[in-house]
Amino acid sequence: MNSRMDSKFNRLRAVLAAVFIAFTVFSVFFAAAEAGHDCSGDDCPICFVIQLAEQNVKLLSLALCAAGVSLARHCFASKISFKNSYQTSFNNSLISLKTRLNN
Repeated sequence: MNSRMDSKFNRLRAVLAAVFIAFTVFSVFFAAAEAGHDCSGDDCPICFVIQLAEQNVKLLSLALCAAGVSLARHCFASKISFKNSYQTSFNNSLISLKTRLNN
C-alpha cells in the first residue's frame, strides 16, 4: 500500500512540475509577443503580465539550480558510499585484518 501512495505522489509531482514548466514557457512566449505593445500607463495589464513572466523565469532558474545542487550532492554521496563499500568488502585480507594463522 505504501508503494501505491508513493506512486501517486510521484505522479502528482510530475504533473505539477509539467504544469509549472508549461505555464512558464507560455508566459515567456506571451512576453515575447507583446514586447512592443502600446503601453497605456502605470496600470497596463500587459506590462503586469510581462513582469509576472520575468518573475516566473527567475523562479524556474532558481529551482533548476537547487535541483542541480541536490542531484550533484546525491551523486557525490552515492559515489563515496560505493567507494567505502568497495574498499571494505574487496580489500579485506588476513594480513590487513591482522588475523593470526595457527597451524
